[in-house]
Amino acid sequence: MLTEDDKQWIANALSGALRESEERTAAAIEATETKLLTAFHQWASPLETRVRSHSLAIQAFDGQNENSIDTARKIADLESRVRKLEKAS
Repeated sequence: MLTEDDKQWIANALSGALRESEERTAAAIEATETKLLTAFHQWASPLETRVRSHSLAIQAFDGQNENSIDTARKIADLESRVRKLEKAS
């Protein structure tokens, strides 16, 4: 049979072991989170650079495309005027 002192000692031992386990678990979680965030930032930084460079290239292509569309409209307009002049003469 256990005495009250024995029960108290067991309760204190279990409480201390539980506290130590919780502290180790919290430290392990924090270390894992740190590693994960570090890995993400190492991956995301070059990706962000690539996205920015692709964005600039797309903007340049958009500008060239707009210029091509404007040029095609001007050519179509000039062709229409030439046809009208040819019909008038």
